[in-house]
Amino acid sequence: HALHWLEYGYLQEGRRSEAGQALADMERATSRDPSERAWDHLAWMRAADIVDAPRDSRAADIRIPEAKLSRSARADDAFATGFAALRRGGDAGKSLASLEELAKEGAEGRHTAMSETMAEIAGILRDELWGAALAQEGRTDEAVRLVGEAADREEKMPYGFGPPEPAKPARELLGELLLAAGRKADARQAFETELRRAPKRRLSLAGLKAASE
Repeated sequence: HALHWLEYGYLQEGRRSEAGQALADMERATSRDPSERAWDHLAWMRAADIVDAPRDSRAADIRIPEAKLSRSARADDAFATGFAALRRGGDAGKSLASLEELAKEGAEGRHTAMSETMAEIAGILRDELWGAALAQEGRTDEAVRLVGEAADREEKMPYGFGPPEPAKPARELLGELLLAAGRKADARQAFETELRRAPKRRLSLAGLKAASE
């Protein structure tokens, strides 16, 4: 838990070297304490690193056995794997299938607050990844609609603290898609909205700066 928060703090300050060291420490920790909780934190830290820099993240090469993870961590891990694959010119089909299954499992399982939240997160991450894939194919309008709907659902979830869950805020991704499409005014609005939910988040601040130029 402490390493997870430490890594996220480093990432927000742009200190990728120190963040990478925290991730490496967590990798070693799973060999000393191979509990589900330890593996979950490794998955969340891996996802945070990939979201921060999906093209050059060393974390993209870390492979975590799915059976080691809780359902919540499996969703972030599947998204991170697919997101890194897309940014490297690959395919996210397997990750999308995993997220669809996780969303369905949660929706059809016992209707507790926890299971419903996990299902909602998996569904949001599925639509974010699907939107990113559509954008890569040049289907920008479809991507913006899908990710925008995911962002609306995310904003109805209970307000959290610490590293975000889902690992990639949907409104931030929406801003990035709009910015790439040249829709700077809409992108600026998306980033400003996200920064009210996650003040001073580095990627949203960078997006806001680019959209304001």
